[in-house]
Amino acid sequence: MADSEIKAPNGKTLYKFTGTEIKETNGKTIFKITNSEIKLPNGSTQYKFTGDEIKQTNGSAIYKFTGSEIKETNGKTVFKYSATELKAPNGKTLFKFTGRVPVPVIFALGLI
Repeated sequence: MADSEIKAPNGKTLYKFTGTEIKETNGKTIFKITNSEIKLPNGSTQYKFTGDEIKQTNGSAIYKFTGSEIKETNGKTVFKYSATELKAPNGKTLFKFTGRVPVPVIFALGLI
């Protein structure tokens, strides 16, 4: 399977996602992704996630996501998400994706 890519709106590739690692375009691993955690390359857990929440390591939720929106825990929509783009609430495209890029990957990169 080819790596997924996170791109700037102009099409420039910023990061690659292998399914288990987030890498810079030079191949350097910056995060590892498991079924429930976002980790640094040294293995320390930075964040946890479930099917619809991103959480701090203490378990408190930071963001909730649906199939099309990323929301703060108070319900305020902060981003709109699709299989191909991350958009601001006003509809402006912030990043484009090729392949599968799950919400926790976007979060790990600090894009949200």
